[in-house]
Amino acid sequence: MRVPVRNCVPGTAGDIDGDGVPDDVDNCPTVANPDQRDQNLNGIGDACETPGLEHRTAAVIQAGTGGSTPVEAVSLLAVNEPSLLGQLVRIVNFRLDAGLTSSAETLTANLVTSLVETGAVSPGEVDGLVGAVLDQIAQEVLALGPATLWVGLRNSDDVGTQFDVRAEIYRNQALVTTGETLCITGLAMNPGAAAEVTVPFGFVAQQVIAAGDVLSLRVLARIGTNPDGSKCKGPGGSHASATGLRLYYDASTRASRFGAGIRPDPVVDLFLHSDGAPCKSGAGRGVTTLDLDDAAPLGAAAKCRDSKAVNFNRGNPWQEIGTWRTTIP
Repeated sequence: MRVPVRNCVPGTAGDIDGDGVPDDVDNCPTVANPDQRDQNLNGIGDACETPGLEHRTAAVIQAGTGGSTPVEAVSLLAVNEPSLLGQLVRIVNFRLDAGLTSSAETLTANLVTSLVETGAVSPGEVDGLVGAVLDQIAQEVLALGPATLWVGLRNSDDVGTQFDVRAEIYRNQALVTTGETLCITGLAMNPGAAAEVTVPFGFVAQQVIAAGDVLSLRVLARIGTNPDGSKCKGPGGSHASATGLRLYYDASTRASRFGAGIRPDPVVDLFLHSDGAPCKSGAGRGVTTLDLDDAAPLGAAAKCRDSKAVNFNRGNPWQEIGTWRTTIP
């Protein structure tokens, strides 16, 4: 006897819609669809996917190369799900950026072939779908790697305070993506004890880049919080305010940076630089320009910038440390 199984749970052999497919494995259990066609592969048959149909939850989850798993909430409407083309483009771009493939053509062909084998794509659609994916891959599209930031305390009275750090990427004036690292502990005021913090970015929607576009990195800080918005516990969790957070950059041992590239070129590090004097007892003087480029800093003395005071009990707003920019040639 054959017993249908779905989500590892044996099901019954009921068939309410009489289409010959048991209810427990039917992608439209109340609408007859013996072909079980599901063009966008979302588990809901085309025969019952109405414009107003909503999922209970919906998000884009992507494994990061550094071990992070960025999650981006998206529309609950089934009709707003990414197309099959969009899903393939995302997979190919991710594997290219992560160095998991050197050939977009071979990877795309293999992916589409696997879809033919599952019946999701007909043999006659193969060439058109492969070509459409490669056309989008060939565009000059922004790709990002995580930010690596060197941070410390602005005032020694704040020893033990936990902080959150946020990094924002802008294309011209439009926000592209953000990343946050929460509940950072063990910070000191001594520049020699600055802590290296990695901030992974969330999902990046396709951004076609053109010459003259301005790419910006904005760095902010606040009192450390948990994902639910409550104040961090543990060492330093009792601190509700602090003078501010200090970011070190533009030195060989304090090379704050983030990864960026314009496909099909690889992702490279863009380093934070500025004019002005190095950091001493406070932020260096004479800083008029904060810029980004791929030249690793060579100096021994780091520069630094401070956030304003942060206070959990006053709404804990993010306080900007600085915004660095570069113009795409």
